[in-house]
Amino acid sequence: MDEYVLREGGRFERDSAAWAQWASDHGWTYQPAAPELAGRYEPVFSTGAERYHHLLTTELHGLPVAAFEHQKFQQGKNGAEPLRSLLSFIVVRLPGLPPDEYIKMGAEKTIRKLGGTIPSGYYLKLVGDELVARRSGALDRRTLQSQSELQALQIASVPTSFWRPGFPNGAKPQD
Repeated sequence: MDEYVLREGGRFERDSAAWAQWASDHGWTYQPAAPELAGRYEPVFSTGAERYHHLLTTELHGLPVAAFEHQKFQQGKNGAEPLRSLLSFIVVRLPGLPPDEYIKMGAEKTIRKLGGTIPSGYYLKLVGDELVARRSGALDRRTLQSQSELQALQIASVPTSFWRPGFPNGAKPQD
């Protein structure tokens, strides 16, 4: 299964068919593009272009998990090289909201205080009722399953009494 395919213009892109096969083999669902994620985890890019792609979703240890890539492109100014950015994300839906004192200390300190570890190279933040792990570079099929399992297992092992009730992603109940 090849990781990249050659496209028009001589550029290589990650192969969606290979990701779809990996997802099927590992109990995930796959979506090649995810424009609905724009602005949810990264600020909307005001110039140039951006895209969310290779969206993978599953449930691990009773928690919804998503993984995806985010790319930004911007033309360089005054003849400078174009700016490019590629980030990969693993997002675990929390069973509720952490207590306020944990939110104030930030996601990384919270995970460590709860006895967890942070996957190498990842930066953590809380976005509503989600734990968002972000790192530079592309998703890696060789480590995605284990990194996602680690994050979900750490959250699932926290006693339910720790979590405050919350609404998904800050949504409010319908009146």
